[in-house]
Amino acid sequence: MEPINLILLALATGASINLNKTISSITSEPAKECHAELLKLLNRRFTGKPQASEVLADYESDPAMFEKPMKLILLEANIDKDQEIVKSAQKLMQSTQPQQALLRNYNVQLGSNVLSMGQGDYQQINVNTGQQAKIS
Repeated sequence: MEPINLILLALATGASINLNKTISSITSEPAKECHAELLKLLNRRFTGKPQASEVLADYESDPAMFEKPMKLILLEANIDKDQEIVKSAQKLMQSTQPQQALLRNYNVQLGSNVLSMGQGDYQQINVNTGQQAKIS
């Protein structure tokens, strides 16, 4: 996942946790702490930029409506290049989805036509090309 999209997703996830009272406290307390840390880092970067802080607050209240302006502000400020913020966003997402954090993630990039693809752990794939295997 691109860092900018990770940050946007983490912000939206953190905002929804703060608004949703039905999420268990086991999951929500660490996530709330991670969300607060992410906001602190972003607000520090937005010091002296009231418009950026305002868009951040708007995005927290309605991520769907304010996604484009938030993304633009994050990109203009090169937030996606700030490793501390990216790591904070990753930590937030791992705290909200601990089972996903245990799984390996795959970054599949296909550069040409694909006829068949398998993805995941412990796979065995047999490919029959229609030709007899040559054994030397």
